[in-house]
Amino acid sequence: MSISRYQVESDQEFHLRAAYYECWNRLISAINQLDNQDLVHLSNPFQVKALPAYRKAKRKVLFVGQETNGWIHSKQP
Repeated sequence: MSISRYQVESDQEFHLRAAYYECWNRLISAINQLDNQDLVHLSNPFQVKALPAYRKAKRKVLFVGQETNGWIHSKQP
């Protein structure tokens, strides 16, 4: 890997990490406004990491969906 490619990937990781820190800080600030029922269903956010194989792939696919903590509780009795 060239130094310039390494720098690009490093910059991408830095920006991704910065975005997570911003969202995490907003989540921590908002948690005080939640009631106990909401807190029970809360789970940590999933973090995305762009692996080298993903970066090299011709077609990049990202699936976005509901967090797994919510799937069990969303079923109707």
